[in-house]
Amino acid sequence: MADSESQSRSTLPMAADDCAEVVRQRFAGRPAVPGQPEPDGEGFQVRRIEYGSDLYKALLELRQRVLRAPLGLSLWDENLTLESQQWHFAFLDTVGRPVACLTVVPLEGTRAKLRQMAVQPDCQGRGLGRQLLQAVEKVLKQDGFKTLELHARQSAVPFYEKSGYRVYGDIFQEVTIPHLKMARQLV
Repeated sequence: MADSESQSRSTLPMAADDCAEVVRQRFAGRPAVPGQPEPDGEGFQVRRIEYGSDLYKALLELRQRVLRAPLGLSLWDENLTLESQQWHFAFLDTVGRPVACLTVVPLEGTRAKLRQMAVQPDCQGRGLGRQLLQAVEKVLKQDGFKTLELHARQSAVPFYEKSGYRVYGDIFQEVTIPHLKMARQLV
């Protein structure tokens, strides 16, 4: 899943200050993802990552390596300032390095948009992306979100369909490649 910062900006209907307040209220004092304090069987752990931290910078590197570099694009050319109002989650390995990441944009009401999911290439196929997605969905559901939306790369649609997301709308171009809008109701 990938999208440009300008796309995020256009889908963020509330004022930046309002959005930042939602982030503070919903995640104040919660460094770990509730229900996931202990690592899985391989020593991996899902964590919420603070914007601007060293781990956040590592997430940017992971996103650049997995999502942008293969397209000949640079994440550093995008306006990343809005990410201060978004929530960043990661699957950390046994030494605390991010091997998978996902960003959440709170939208109006009980809606949120998932974006920028990436899994380290040598960790793909091990279920870490699915586990990260499930952990983040659990947090969002606990916080009262009911609808999750995303722009999926066409190649990632089967991954999201297996997790209950459904395609709506037509194929469109984003970051130079075909994407589809998808959504899921949290029940």
